[in-house]
Amino acid sequence: MEYAVREARKDLSHMYCEKDYIMQELREMEKRLELRVSIENLLSDLGDRSNVEEIKIFAEVFQTARRSGGNLLRIMRQTTAGISEKIEIQREIQTMIAGKQLEMRCMTIVPLLIIVYLQFSSPGFLEPLYHNLTGQLIMTAALIIYFVSYLLARRIMRIEFS
Repeated sequence: MEYAVREARKDLSHMYCEKDYIMQELREMEKRLELRVSIENLLSDLGDRSNVEEIKIFAEVFQTARRSGGNLLRIMRQTTAGISEKIEIQREIQTMIAGKQLEMRCMTIVPLLIIVYLQFSSPGFLEPLYHNLTGQLIMTAALIIYFVSYLLARRIMRIEFS
């Protein structure tokens, strides 16, 4: 595993600049490996500092597998497959949500565009709605419903992954 950290830094140096976060982390891990810090501590520390749930899970599984003496390679493959599946599901959900968010934006903007269009194309058409008490009450209620539905739609679209 210690060798894998060194090789990962070499391989990723072709894709990333030395200033990128991943390269700085791998360089730091490599330095600490030379100081004889255990790979378990390095992975756990990386998970804590990065606050990435997948790194934390990987570090815990790696620690447990190494201490218990199980088949480390098989356990790591299963763990990475599980983490990859979780990431893929999150991407699929985000893709589906992105389409619905676009629909929400369109549904939010269209009523405003219709009112602006009617105001410019037929200025007298909306007069009964804004120049008497009944029309003002109806339009105020419609505006309140409009804002509540907008806030509700935003709340529904906000999905947090844990």
